[in-house]
Amino acid sequence: MRKMNMERLGLRAIGRGRGRHGKRAAQRTPMENQRHARRFSLACLMTLCLCLPARADVYIDRTPPEDWAQRPLLRIIAIDANRNDAMLLTCQGEAMLVDSADGCSLAAICAAADAQQVTSFKYLFSTHSDTDHIWGFPGLVHEEGYAFGEFLSPNPEHYRDKERNHERVTYALRKLEIPYRQLEDGELLTLGGASLRVMRCMENLGANARSAALYISYGESRALLTADAESAAMRYYADQYGADGQLRADIMKAPHHGINALPAEFAEAVSPELIFVTNLERNVPRYRGRVRQALPEAGLMFCGEGSVVMETDGENWYVWQLPNNQLLTAEDLVR
Repeated sequence: MRKMNMERLGLRAIGRGRGRHGKRAAQRTPMENQRHARRFSLACLMTLCLCLPARADVYIDRTPPEDWAQRPLLRIIAIDANRNDAMLLTCQGEAMLVDSADGCSLAAICAAADAQQVTSFKYLFSTHSDTDHIWGFPGLVHEEGYAFGEFLSPNPEHYRDKERNHERVTYALRKLEIPYRQLEDGELLTLGGASLRVMRCMENLGANARSAALYISYGESRALLTADAESAAMRYYADQYGADGQLRADIMKAPHHGINALPAEFAEAVSPELIFVTNLERNVPRYRGRVRQALPEAGLMFCGEGSVVMETDGENWYVWQLPNNQLLTAEDLVR
């Protein structure tokens, strides 16, 4: 708790024999000092609880309430794309795609969109320009039956990566007259009733570290999509946002496909109930043990072994996984 916040709430630390509060403390009996310390600790705890966002419960492989489908939902589908990233988000009639895998998962992306009758994407969101994140976009924008609002990227439009992936994507966007917008750190987006905050590590730590993360809020529900953040970037996020509860999330995408360990300060700041990994477990055999060490109570799902569907009404999450390599259908969304 920062001192400035405590003073704003009328709380001050007990002085060491200086000032009005220090003198009063010196005059108290030991019993009075203990009672005062307990009251002070309780006030700090209550203030901290007020600062932290409320938590939604996460239910895995459980049947939702009968009226679940009639409620306004935020749905996140982590698509089975082997060790690539592609996540389809829908909320109250609006849709966006976060990354697009490497081009080999276009059928799975389109199936997930068609299962929800998605014909228009408000955003195509590119976290960064690695092949396993961006290379599916050119194929998607040429698919018939879909309209696209704008393409969002942390990089300027004329950015060049070593493989020239970004250049090829922007060529397709210009050809089809799809608007391009560079994202800024802290920028806010909306998707239906959901709020999405863009987070970027602004230190010069490489392309993965500077990839764009998304912090998603919907009612009391929170999800954190971490792109390819590596250990240094995770520490940066914990330092920048962790103290004020701005990283607290119910569900988190494992940073960088589960390749990197979770720094203790980052794991504590997020404290997710569920982590989903855009990979197969056999590719990162040590990750389960790393998660168990950092977050013993957190669940773990590998969406390279079957698409993971996560739905929330703003109060609870219901999560389930499809069989490996199975394309999503509308029937799969009826629980």
